[in-house]
This record gives sequence, C-alpha cells and structure tokens, in this order.
Amino acid sequence: MRIKMTLLFYSMSCIFIWLVLRSFFRNQPEYSNGYVFKKINTHSYPNPYTQTNNNPQTKESDIPFGNFGSEEIHKRLQACPKDIHTVPNIVHFVWFGEAQLRFHQMLSILSAYQKLTPCVILIHGDVLPHGDWWAYLKSKVPNMVHVKRTQPELIFNVKLDRIEHKSDVARIEAILEYGGIYLDTDVIVVKTFDPLRKYNTSMSKENDKQLGSGVIVSTPNSEFIKQWYESYQSFDNTNWAYHSTMVPMRLSKLHPELIHVVGYLMHWPSISQLYLIYRADITGWKRNYCVHLWYREYDIEHDPLTIRNLKTTFGQLARNVYYGSPDIK
Repeated sequence: MRIKMTLLFYSMSCIFIWLVLRSFFRNQPEYSNGYVFKKINTHSYPNPYTQTNNNPQTKESDIPFGNFGSEEIHKRLQACPKDIHTVPNIVHFVWFGEAQLRFHQMLSILSAYQKLTPCVILIHGDVLPHGDWWAYLKSKVPNMVHVKRTQPELIFNVKLDRIEHKSDVARIEAILEYGGIYLDTDVIVVKTFDPLRKYNTSMSKENDKQLGSGVIVSTPNSEFIKQWYESYQSFDNTNWAYHSTMVPMRLSKLHPELIHVVGYLMHWPSISQLYLIYRADITGWKRNYCVHLWYREYDIEHDPLTIRNLKTTFGQLARNVYYGSPDIK
C-alpha cells in the first residue's frame, strides 16, 4: 500500500512539473528558426485584454480641437509649411460614436504619422476614442486635432440610416473643405504618398467596378470630389456601397482628366482576397502605398506580443509599424 501511494505521489508530481513547463514554453514567442524570444515586459505597453468598457470618454482638452469649417481649424492648416505639391500634407480620419481605440486602429493612425509625416492629423467626429491604445497613440503622435462635428443625418434631404453611410458623407465633406489624405482606420500606410500629391484627386481600384473610398487623396474643392458629392442627390440607403465606390468609378471613366486612378496600389489585397492578409505570408504589400485590412471581416484582437510571432502578411504590417521592421531578429 505504501509503495502504491509513493508511486501515485511521484506520478502526480511529474504531471504537475510537466504542466508548469509546458505552460512556460507555450508563453514564449517563437520564430520559424526555433529561436525563443524572451517574453516582453507586459507593463511596457497597453494590454487590450485589461481594457474595460467603462473607461471615461476622452475629454476635449486631451488634444486641440475646433468645429468643422471653423476659422480656428483653417488658421491651423494655413500655418502648415507649403511645399511643391498640390495636395496639402494633412491626414483625415472619421470617428463617430463612443468607443475604445483598438490595436489595429492605433497602428493605422500611427502608420500615417510615420510614413506621411503630415503637418496635422484631423480626427473628425462627435467624440474622441478612449482607452489604453488611445492614450498610447497620444504619446506617440503630437499633432492630432479633433474636428468636432455631429454625425450627418441627411444628405440632400435623404436620411442616412447607417453609420457607414454617415462616415462616407463625412469623409467627402472633409476632403472638399480641407483637401489632404483621407484614410479609414483599418488602413496601414506603407510609404509616402508624395508622388500622388501632384494630382488634383487620386483613388485606387478595389475591383473593375469600384474605386475604394477607404483612401482618398485630393485638393480642396476638387471638381471630381464635387461631382461625387452631388451624386448623393440620388442616394439610396438600400443600395450598399453604390455611391461610395461604384459612382466614383463611373465618374472616373466619364471624366478621366479629373482623377488619377492608382491601379490597385491602395486596395490590394482586395476584400475578396483576405486570405492573402490573414493566412498567407507575402511581401507584395511593399509595392503598395498602403494596405486596407478590411478588419471587420477578420476581427481578432492582437497586441505587441501576438504580432511578434504572427506568420502572416498582417503580422508583417503590424510589426513594421509597431517595431519599425516587418522582421524581428
């Protein structure tokens, strides 16, 4: 009986030690060459898994602010240094509704700051983001300005039912008013847009029938953007993405002199090729100006630890922004 108890105790001890060791090694980020990295200090960056939904709304005083179309915002933009390009080097994002800034959204805004070196980044919206990644972003990007505006409810007396349609209208109005570069918050900038800033308007194809509205480069009051905006007189809430993507494609064919179409260099891989972003591990993205992540179709939360060991195209893009290189040696 005593021997049986001794063997049982020994077996249980071995199992316990094995479980502890397995847990330890599983938590070590590992690369394809078998090298195990020392785990990063988790206190050195915000951890999205510790965030809660009851974080207080960001106060206006956190970053400079002004109303949409106000003299204050125009004066701030007029103070930007002039260069040889037609399109002003300012960046726009639209943010409607109270929500935490997610890791991939932080990477999007940070990539714009790193690669485009804009004079100012304008966050258009009714409220600002909040949460740990917003706090982190503010520590890295000193030139953000909140452009206060309400969510558009009507366009040419037609009600806007969806938040996506409201964002579509707000981005066009922002580009009409100020010019510059509009980006969705799931677009990762890869390199400078300066070659595009000599054109009045530039957009990229999503496919043969659609121009992607997730990235727009334009002068203020450009004729192409004006005609696009005026097309919303026939807006139909039930016709998803027609005015936001198909209309600009049709306009580009009717008036090719008004727009520079940048092939697929802003929206490749397309939404139908998500596997190239989230399953494959390709380097073709380096030819792009930017990569649209189409993140709502993926929607898995990442952080600086998980991207270190993520052998996908998204992993490369995320590391390139956060660590300064797609490859960690």
